[in-house]
Parts: sequence; C-alpha cells; structure tokens
Amino acid sequence: MDIATTLLNVANITKIDLSYQPMGGNIPPQIGDLSALEYLDLYSCDLSGELPPPLGNLSHLLFLHLSSNCIHGPIPSSFGQLTNLESLYLDDNQLDGYIPRGIENMKKLGYLSIRDNNFTAITFLCFCVL
Repeated sequence: MDIATTLLNVANITKIDLSYQPMGGNIPPQIGDLSALEYLDLYSCDLSGELPPPLGNLSHLLFLHLSSNCIHGPIPSSFGQLTNLESLYLDDNQLDGYIPRGIENMKKLGYLSIRDNNFTAITFLCFCVL
C-alpha cells in the first residue's frame, strides 16, 4: 500500500502536501471522501489522467494545487461546489475544454492560475469583493 492510499483512510485529515513526490498515476476519486480536507497540494507529482469529479465534494477545501502534472481533460463542473476555495492552481497541465460556469460560485477565490493548458476558450471570470 502506498502513502497516498494510506492517507485516503484517515477520515479527519485536514492537510495533504505531497508536492514534488513522483507518485505518478491518477488522482483517486476516493479523495472526495475526505470531508474535512482543507489543503491539498499535489504539485509536480507526475500525475496523469483526468480530474476526478468527486474533488467537488471537498466542501471545506481552501487550497488546491495541482500544477505541473500531466492532468488532461476538462475541469469537472463539480468544481463549482468548492465554494470555500481561496486558491486554485491548475497551471502547466494538459487541461482542455471550457472553464465550467460553476466556477463563478467560488466567491472566496482570491487566486486562480490556469495558464499553460489547452483550453478551448477562456470565459472572462470576474470575482468581486464587496
């Protein structure tokens, strides 16, 4: 059993930082079961595959860093459920398609980095602070 699989069995974990760990493979959909998770950093882990829609179940997530991997496909519409997210880093991957409209639900998002991907079109996103 690898360390990533072991972490998926820790029910109340709030922070996972495996940046720069060459794990490879896909992000397991079971990560969406970590309901207390607030911080997920998988920067430069040689990950591939698509973003699993269950990531959108992480309602307490504040920080998500998935940059510098080989993740492809679209951003799942379930990301619109990440309403507490403050920072989202998806740059330097192979993501494509459109930015889902649900991202406008991320009212707390202060930092978004999606550069160096293959998006079909970038929808203008406006996050206003009132």
